Amino acid sequence: MNRYLGLGQECQRRLGEDINDAQSIFHRLNDLFEYLPVAAIINDRGSNNKVFCVHAGIGASIQKVEDIEKI
Repeated sequence: MNRYLGLGQECQRRLGEDINDAQSIFHRLNDLFEYLPVAAIINDRGSNNKVFCVHAGIGASIQKVEDIEKI
């Protein structure tokens, strides 16, 4: 997805790199993304406010937080 939705092109433009090279920043970032959670709920201490953070957006099949927990 990153190759076609902007990250690949940005790495090519800004860094002048070949995104097909396994040692490129593009590939290293994608390797890093494998370790990030799909989503997280962050509580604001001292209040009832919560922030729902999602990596790369929410798919159409996700309707509630429990759907993400199943993943």
